[in-house]
Amino acid sequence: FEREECKQYVGQKAGSFIWDGSDESVQGCGWWGRGVIQTTGRQNFGTLNHFVGRSHVDPDTIGTTIDGTTVEAAPDSPLYADLDLCSNPGLICSSEEHKEIKWIAGLFFWVSSVQAYDNEGGPYADWNYHAELKKYVDGGMVGTAFVDAVSGIVNRGCPDDHCPVSGEVHAIEERRANFKLVLEKLGLNPQ
Repeated sequence: FEREECKQYVGQKAGSFIWDGSDESVQGCGWWGRGVIQTTGRQNFGTLNHFVGRSHVDPDTIGTTIDGTTVEAAPDSPLYADLDLCSNPGLICSSEEHKEIKWIAGLFFWVSSVQAYDNEGGPYADWNYHAELKKYVDGGMVGTAFVDAVSGIVNRGCPDDHCPVSGEVHAIEERRANFKLVLEKLGLNPQ
């Protein structure tokens, strides 16, 4: 059923959209978070589907730039060519044949959106994952700036604990505590 604004829960700050009046509702409210990193949104599902599932890219658009994104060719033999995550986003968690896809989706987002974060010309143009990680490690793993920035990218789309459009990172204290716990379990000593 169509809603003027798609929100799944009270207080939702991101992931909503305004219905554009289209007759087809593939977007519905089917784009809420799934998998280990809670893959959300049409673009994230579409990009994941393009590179690991059944691509829907028009071959005539490959190499062109659409809305600031250069269209790349899909792999010749994607790992999950039989899955169409755009038509059925629930497959990330419900596929019995490919139970690992929830982890693949999380790792894909991590590599393509967190490690490759780019805000060229924007307020965070100078932020670089690898440089910030090196600075954190070389500085003795002190403080929360690194985990706050990474949490901001994952949760709100910018490397900060409070992003201009989408607001504060959800559960920042818990994220900090979990990050510290993981580092300690790896035998490291974060400060």
